[in-house]
Amino acid sequence: MSTTPICTRIKASNLLIDICRENIRRRYEVEQLRRFAEFSTLTDQTSTMLRDFFLDRLYPPSECRETLDDAFDSAIALARSPAKLLPLTGAVLKSLWRLGSKLPAAMSTGTATLEAYRETRRLESAMQGWLVANSLTAEDMTDDRQFARMIAGVPQGEILKFRRELLRLFGLLGDVALIRTILTVFEQCLHVMRTRPDRYSKAEQTGFMLGCDVLSGGIELFGQLEPAQIPLIICGIDKIEVAWYGEMLALDER
Repeated sequence: MSTTPICTRIKASNLLIDICRENIRRRYEVEQLRRFAEFSTLTDQTSTMLRDFFLDRLYPPSECRETLDDAFDSAIALARSPAKLLPLTGAVLKSLWRLGSKLPAAMSTGTATLEAYRETRRLESAMQGWLVANSLTAEDMTDDRQFARMIAGVPQGEILKFRRELLRLFGLLGDVALIRTILTVFEQCLHVMRTRPDRYSKAEQTGFMLGCDVLSGGIELFGQLEPAQIPLIICGIDKIEVAWYGEMLALDER
C-alpha cells in the first residue's frame, strides 16, 4: 500500500472531483443497484442510504475536499506516531478500561479504516496525471466519451487499487460491533486531543472528527442490516465497479 500523503500527489481539479462524484452518484442510483441480485433484499431507503454514504462520507463535494483530505493525512500521521499515540491510548485506557485487550485491535483497525478511505483518492491523482499528459482539462471530461477515454487511459492497476481499497473499507465498516468499539475509542481520543491543543493540532483533531463521522455513517448503514446481507452488499459493490469499468472501456472503443 502506498504511504505517500495525498498532498504530495497530483491534486485533482475541483471540476474533475465533481465530475467523478456525479459519475458515482449515477452508478449507485437505486435503479442501477436493482441490476444486481446482491441488492435485491435492500429496500429503496437502504439503497439510497448506500448511495448517500458514498456522496456524503466517502466522496463529498469539491469545496470541502482539500480540508478533509489534509485532515485525514494528519490523523493517519498521528496514528503512526508512537510519541503522539501513546498519551492518547493511555488516557483512553483509564476511561475505557472495559475495552482491555480490544484496544490495540480497535486502534489498528481504526487506522486501517482511515488509510483505506485515503487510498480511494489515488485514482483521482492518476486521472489528473492523464489529463496533464494528454494536454486536456477537466472541462473536456464533461463529455461522456472523453471521460470514458480518460478511464481507459489510466493504468488498469490504478483502477484495481481503487476497487480493492473501496472493498477493504466496506469490509472494515461491515464489522459493526468492532466499528462501534473503534468509534468509542476515536471519540475518547478526540476528547483528550481537544484538552491538549498544545500537543495536537487542529488538523489532527479534525482528522479524528471526520474519522468518527465515517465510522458513524458505516454504523448507520450496516447496523440496520442482517449480518448475511453485508457480504452480499460488498460483493455487489465489487460487481458494480467491475461493470462500470467494462462500460467505460466499451464506450471508449465505439
